Amino acid sequence: MHQLEEIINVLGTPSDESLAFITNSMAKRAIMQLPKRQRKPFSELFRGCNEQAVGLLERMLMFDPRERCTVDEALAHPYFQPLHDANEEPECKVPFDIQCERDYHGQEVPKEVIQNEVYRDMMRFHPEERGMCDAYSSRRDGNRSSSKSNRRK
Repeated sequence: MHQLEEIINVLGTPSDESLAFITNSMAKRAIMQLPKRQRKPFSELFRGCNEQAVGLLERMLMFDPRERCTVDEALAHPYFQPLHDANEEPECKVPFDIQCERDYHGQEVPKEVIQNEVYRDMMRFHPEERGMCDAYSSRRDGNRSSSKSNRRK
């Protein structure tokens, strides 16, 4: 909740229209109960910073994701012009397919599932760490299974 308050302190209280993308009624109600805030001018928050960078931040940091600039718009922004080379920025033509997200059909993926996915990726890139990580995983899983067996009793 604190993080949400901090976001609203900077971006201001979202309009009803900006809240439309939030489907969780409890989350929407919590936001609406927070004190009303005005958006803070980024030029004041980031005084002395590169004006183009501040302008880009203003386009990216919007409460409503539908109002944010797209990746392509961000890359085309003048701030990135010295780094931008369309020939060096291939576009992914196929959407990312993250199996663990599909398995939950739009529901929140449990923390343990995400941790296991990160672990599998880590092992793919650093197989030499397997022994150390397996020992940690066994201790962690052992504690979890013993707590589960205690609950069953």
